[in-house]
This record gives sequence, structure tokens and C-alpha cells, in this order.
Amino acid sequence: FDLARFTDHLGGVIAVEHFYRHGFSERELRDVVDGQVGAWGVARARRVLADADRRSESPKETEARLFLRDAGFTGFVPQVEVGGYRLDLADPIHKIAVEYDGAHHEHPEQQSKDRYRRNRLQAAGWIVIVVDHRIFRHQRGDLLQQVRAAYAQRTCRFAA
Repeated sequence: FDLARFTDHLGGVIAVEHFYRHGFSERELRDVVDGQVGAWGVARARRVLADADRRSESPKETEARLFLRDAGFTGFVPQVEVGGYRLDLADPIHKIAVEYDGAHHEHPEQQSKDRYRRNRLQAAGWIVIVVDHRIFRHQRGDLLQQVRAAYAQRTCRFAA
């Protein structure tokens, strides 16, 4: 409860998702917050719970998901299964994915696996946008332009 009400919103969401990954249920966490009615920060804690997603697998994915959502891209869902792969964030309706590549993706063997995977996803009709720490920190505007362009491409393609 205190993490949800005393940290910034993103930090609270990440903390709640950490509890989910360690076996806590949404109901258990909601009950804790509901048991604090009248205490300062209950409304804030409820907003944090509403934004937490038990499917999220990493804080960076959560940060990217909330960033995209706040920019108006509300169709992204964490950990979508496609052809034996899990996409970090995906809009399954439009077949657009945003993949957050952490440091382990810089290893040459992992890069080769990632390329193979992305090629297969693209062959299946997916647009895959790859983000890493540098891009997410310093080129957020470019990321949003790429996501907008992907949606524009899909809209034109589906309208034809």
C-alpha cells in the first residue's frame, strides 16, 4: 500500500507488478488497499493498481507501455503470444509490436536469434519496432513517430 501511494506513479505500478510476479493476486492487493479506506493516498493507490498488469515481465516494458498509453496508443498489451514467440508489447488487432531490448540482446548470439525471430514475425505480417535503453531515454519523439507511422501504414492497408 505504501509503495503505491508514496512513490511516483510508475514506481508504484512497477512495485505492484513485482508483487504479481511473486504470486500475489490482484484481489489480495485490492483488499489491502480497500482495507485502508480513510487513509491518505487510497485514490492514488487505486490508480496504481488500475495501471498494473500482471502479464508484464519487466519494469522497462511497463515504462514503455505506460508511455505509449499516455501518448494515446491504448491497444498495446504485454506478452502477446504469436507463432511460438512472446512479444513484449503488441497490438494484436493491427499487428504492431514494440520490443524492448535490454543489455543481453547486445550479445552476438542473441542478436542472431532476435533477427531470425523478427524476420519470422515480419513474414507473418507484423510490424516490429525495437527499442533499447538509449532510444527510450533520448529519442522518445522518434519512437512515437515510428508507432504513428506503423498505425498509418496499417490504416491505409486495411482501408484498401
